[in-house]
Amino acid sequence: MLRKGVLRLRNIRRFCTQEKTYRVLLSTRDSIVGKKIVMELGLVAGVSVQAKSFFHDLWSRLRGFFGGEVTTYGDLVSMSSHTAAERLIAEAKRRGAHGVVAVRFQNSITSDPTAGVYSYSIAYGTAVLLDSPSTEQDETSSQKSLETQHNEKIE
Repeated sequence: MLRKGVLRLRNIRRFCTQEKTYRVLLSTRDSIVGKKIVMELGLVAGVSVQAKSFFHDLWSRLRGFFGGEVTTYGDLVSMSSHTAAERLIAEAKRRGAHGVVAVRFQNSITSDPTAGVYSYSIAYGTAVLLDSPSTEQDETSSQKSLETQHNEKIE
């Protein structure tokens, strides 16, 4: 009995992984090159608030006092922006979008002597349905065609 249950579970997993996956395309433009927008699905956003530990903050304050690049805060802003973009993509996928156009990022850092430094990031844009979703195979073939067009213009 247990063996049949394990086989069924494996078949279900195999079926779920064979489902065709697609990538959500992001563009800061109002369109995506080579794709036709079929329908707008509305505004999507991803938000992230991140902070470093007390010791990272203390070290960064000392580094800023003596001069030099404060990489801890740069990493903090980068990590916060990346997380906001991931959440934007997740929200777009929940709505069934193939892409997000007019993507914008806003970042802010707040410093409080008692609480430390916080990085706030928001990524937002308009979720859209495209004429065809983008797969990894499509991206490599479109990249090759763009390179071919570029080479033809040079010649």
